[in-house]
Amino acid sequence: MQGLFKYLVKEEFRFHTELFGLARFVGFPLFIILLISAGLFGAVELDLGTVDDVLLSVHGLFFILALQIGSVAFMASDAANDLLGDRSTLLYSHTYLPITQERLILVFAIKDVLFYLGLFVAPAIISMAIFLPLTIVDILLLTVSLGTAFAVGISTALFISSLGLKSRSQSVIMTILVISSLAILFSQTPLELTDVLISTAPSLVGKATAGIGSLLIMAIFSAYAARNLELSQESSEQKVRYAGFIKRLLNPKRDPDKSTSNIQPKTSAVVTRTFSDVLRSGGGLFKIGFTIAILVGMTAYLLNILNQTTQIAPQYVLTTTSIIALASYANYVWIFQDDSLDDYNYLPLNRNDIKSAKRYSFHLLNTTLLVVVALTSFALFGGEEFVLLGTLFLIPAMSEFYFEYTFTLASFDPMDFLFDTLRFNVFSVVLMLLFLPILIVGLFGILFLQPIQIFVFCLGMASIFWALSYVLIKFINDSEK
Repeated sequence: MQGLFKYLVKEEFRFHTELFGLARFVGFPLFIILLISAGLFGAVELDLGTVDDVLLSVHGLFFILALQIGSVAFMASDAANDLLGDRSTLLYSHTYLPITQERLILVFAIKDVLFYLGLFVAPAIISMAIFLPLTIVDILLLTVSLGTAFAVGISTALFISSLGLKSRSQSVIMTILVISSLAILFSQTPLELTDVLISTAPSLVGKATAGIGSLLIMAIFSAYAARNLELSQESSEQKVRYAGFIKRLLNPKRDPDKSTSNIQPKTSAVVTRTFSDVLRSGGGLFKIGFTIAILVGMTAYLLNILNQTTQIAPQYVLTTTSIIALASYANYVWIFQDDSLDDYNYLPLNRNDIKSAKRYSFHLLNTTLLVVVALTSFALFGGEEFVLLGTLFLIPAMSEFYFEYTFTLASFDPMDFLFDTLRFNVFSVVLMLLFLPILIVGLFGILFLQPIQIFVFCLGMASIFWALSYVLIKFINDSEK
């Protein structure tokens, strides 16, 4: 066990340093420190909340990050199964090594958790130790608390993803049970979110209870996910039904001479393949929908804290939608997850054909989710109809710009781009600068703008995003020539 763990750690380090280079790999935690420090400095200087509010926000951020990382585990498992089947991959090495599969997966999971704790959590602890008034004991408790929240996020992602390995009816039932349990827990008891975190629980008993509860959740969710790793025949048949549904949706039976499809037949095939890959991956749309739902919930909670602290009522629809739009990179990754440009070399498709299909797929996934987020925020939190209408006009433009801008920098390799620290820093800064006016209007626009003026502002920002998208398309076309 000890030897296997050491080997896995060395292999993880070797893989990342060879893939991204030592300087870029080491620079990534430094970027995390800079990013969190900037956020903490802003929170402290603007007095946006108490220390507990800031800690709760950071815990929520890392929980959501863990959801994204945990879902990738199933994506990697799918890719390994598709490529190698039962051949000598790590998950099948128990068949020829003197170790059980359960113990192998346990060692692998421990290695992954410790790796990401060092990559993400440790830099965050350094930033908070600098900017927040914390004692040595507070820092130690925060390290345990944030690490636990991150591990719970990974196990939750595995649980969510494993729902897609069951039948649709079972997945729906499990989803309803989890959401209902959480709703009852926080609505029918005096519990607050701060009570379930080790670092913010008010008493020693509360901290111990939060820690034990987190361990129980990790154990239950991880055991459930491990139990469903092997696909049953039923779930395999479900994959076929999913793929057939998407195929019928995008390519309905009609007279070819009278086709009214918005995309060419040869690119619609790529769209069909892309969506089928997303749906057939571990967890299907459940992992994406759950992640978006939790992110919306955390955003709404933080906006509510801002409202209570400053007595300023933010525009929930515009603010929530723009924050979710900033996180569209995850959906970009899912669209490009299972193929590369080389996979299409044997087909009568050029680079522009594939890009067009991927853009269409991105809009089907990302734009649709943003519209659902805007309508859900309006239904739950209310707001002005003009602001909702302006947000709905803004969403397609934001999605189009996000795709074109990301494609310009990341192209068909979004995972490699994620660890290219310099380019990813530039990517993040430019996005923040462009989205900052929208966030300012969403958070504080009520102080100086009428709803009709916010609507006009959204139209103006939409025009800017469409114009920038056109410039990026022209730049790519010219560079390829």
